[in-house]
Amino acid sequence: MKKNTCPICGEKAQIKPTNGSLFRIECDRCGLFLVTSIFFYGAESSNLASIAGQNKYALQGALREVSLRRKIGSTPVTIGVDSADSKEHLTVSEFLTNVIVPENPPQKIDKLFKNLELLSKGEFGKINTLTYLKDYPLAYCKDADELSWILNEMNDLGYFANFNLSNINASFVLSMKAWQRIEELKIFDSNSNQVFIACTMKPEHKHNSFAKAISRGIDSVEGFNLKAILINEKNYPETIMEKALGEIKRSRFVVVDLTWLSNSVFFEAGFCKGRGVEFIFVIKEDQWTQLGEFYTKSYLIRKYKNESELEKLIKTIIEERIS
Repeated sequence: MKKNTCPICGEKAQIKPTNGSLFRIECDRCGLFLVTSIFFYGAESSNLASIAGQNKYALQGALREVSLRRKIGSTPVTIGVDSADSKEHLTVSEFLTNVIVPENPPQKIDKLFKNLELLSKGEFGKINTLTYLKDYPLAYCKDADELSWILNEMNDLGYFANFNLSNINASFVLSMKAWQRIEELKIFDSNSNQVFIACTMKPEHKHNSFAKAISRGIDSVEGFNLKAILINEKNYPETIMEKALGEIKRSRFVVVDLTWLSNSVFFEAGFCKGRGVEFIFVIKEDQWTQLGEFYTKSYLIRKYKNESELEKLIKTIIEERIS
């Protein structure tokens, strides 16, 4: 790998070794993040090959977004190679399973709105300038041409004022219609304080105590007044599944406990993924081998041994997501 180039996109970047075996990467395209030394030195061959194609643009977008949302003074996300349940870093696949990647133009426009709000820093009427080659990850675009097309479509939809386009960048002011859409997106997700718990509640599974441990972990997150929602033996006017899906729609997070491999829990997990609600997968350690290869290889699933460990795990994960 060439000196002073980003190990993800290959563009010029500021690179500094840390006190440990990590490298601090500051890239105009991918943002600020850390990589392990193994990832850094192997980036030219195996690692870049593993994130080629669809994963590469998603990774660039996710890293840029997380970098924008990172609180000053907090540790940037760390990307590594091996996935031996390391608490120090995430592999590319593990990192991307925790991110909702937009798949079509409307979703990419909404993602760009969220990032533009962060960039505006509350300055309404501010002129924004996006450079295609540098800023296409802000909308999870695959390249500069796609960002140019997205921006033209947003202008046609009335989201911009004073829109100016050149061969290398675009400048614009967000219109009132754009800010209204930004507020709608807030109402849909981050304003919710509800966390839905999807887990088996069948008496024969004797899993109620673990569900309560998840609830305690949610309640222990300070500063956000989170409310755990668990559907059990209550009599609702809707069917239990209809009630569950309704609560998922109103939730900020969904904790999915895959222990006992309940069909209804798998259905709820697929529903929240389709709705774009952030999900957290957990499973009791002694049942890990019961999971199919699709789940173990496609998703980041956290294992726990007992109620105490589960409670602490849920608290830690939500605090990382919400900060």
